[in-house]
Amino acid sequence: MDHQSPKDGFVITVLAADQAQVTRGTPILQMDTEDEDKELGRLRTMEAVRALVASQYQGDELANTLALAQNAVTLGEKTERETHTALQIAEVHVKSGTYKDIELISATYDHDKAQLTLEKARENLKKLNFAIDRQAKSNALVRAHLQDEEQRIMRRKELLTVKATVGGRLRLNLAPGVFVKLGDVLFSIS
Repeated sequence: MDHQSPKDGFVITVLAADQAQVTRGTPILQMDTEDEDKELGRLRTMEAVRALVASQYQGDELANTLALAQNAVTLGEKTERETHTALQIAEVHVKSGTYKDIELISATYDHDKAQLTLEKARENLKKLNFAIDRQAKSNALVRAHLQDEEQRIMRRKELLTVKATVGGRLRLNLAPGVFVKLGDVLFSIS
């Protein structure tokens, strides 16, 4: 039974002697894994970058940013309540003639401004929470993809240790350093 090369590349090591009696699963030779090693290095670099980016969405900085955003909402709510109360008081005083219309206009402006500031603070908090959630989900997807790719490459590397698929006498006519193409016969077992 002929065993073919799983890829274009160099035979790095011959692990079994010509004419040796081998059993199924016996490692016969090792193919070059330089491309796979480079791919693994690239994936590991990508994982390090992913982890660095993900770290920006964790820890004290994130907790402080969330606290500031929540404090902005709390302050906005307090200011909106205070300006609303001031507006109600101004309306009463204008009706009674104690305040002029300009003071009501000023109180209305302050209240409207407080409402807009509160809406903006709530929207910013909502956007921040959305960004954190989206980042966490994206991070998990990227991490899973990188892990899948690493496992795929590791399986491919395992296949580059070419093993006997059946038992029998090995006929090997290759030496280390020989370049073979995908599908070339590496050895036969009879």
